[in-house]
Amino acid sequence: MERLASGIEQLAENDLLPVVRLILENQTPEMYVKSDVDGTFPLLNGTKDVGGEFHFDLYTLGNNILSQLWDYTRKKVDI
Repeated sequence: MERLASGIEQLAENDLLPVVRLILENQTPEMYVKSDVDGTFPLLNGTKDVGGEFHFDLYTLGNNILSQLWDYTRKKVDI
């Protein structure tokens, strides 16, 4: 799990979209996934940061998704 998490953190920004898509398309109620990929976030100074956040817990994802994430990440970075 630690190697997979490290690999995901090393992915280029453009390589993260397939990760998000894979998780969202296969999401089940048991998985911890928090998605605000289209949102805007208020900053302390009252302005807004346009961008999104996507959080997930690897330990709650199923073996099928983990296997796909591992294969995809391994192709993109050295893990």
